[in-house]
Amino acid sequence: MPGEQNVARVFVLTAYLMIAGMGVFAFIASPSAMQEETSSILRIVWAIFLFTGGILGAAGSLTRKAVGELFGAPLAMAAQLMYVVPILYRVARGSIPITGAIIACMLLAMAALLAARWAVTFRLFRAKE
Repeated sequence: MPGEQNVARVFVLTAYLMIAGMGVFAFIASPSAMQEETSSILRIVWAIFLFTGGILGAAGSLTRKAVGELFGAPLAMAAQLMYVVPILYRVARGSIPITGAIIACMLLAMAALLAARWAVTFRLFRAKE
């Protein structure tokens, strides 16, 4: 169904643009978990992964070129996992409430959804070869 595919593409495009936006905000002001538990270089890498992954994924989704998503999704997944570790560390040592684990679970769920999207895109890319 072409209409359903367009709706799905809009959602995927929106998600990637939101990830890129997170990268912009990460450059401006990193969350306290990242500021206190990681080095400034790691925070810069984190922001670059978010922004670049989001832009590549959005470009791939918009142009229907799988290469953008094939490179963008893993960067975005890595960035999400980079944020999960400091959150869980802070929960474990008791410096933030257990609700921080909920945030970590949401980020892990988003990373899993990106992994599923990457797998579908990879399968389509290989089918075109």
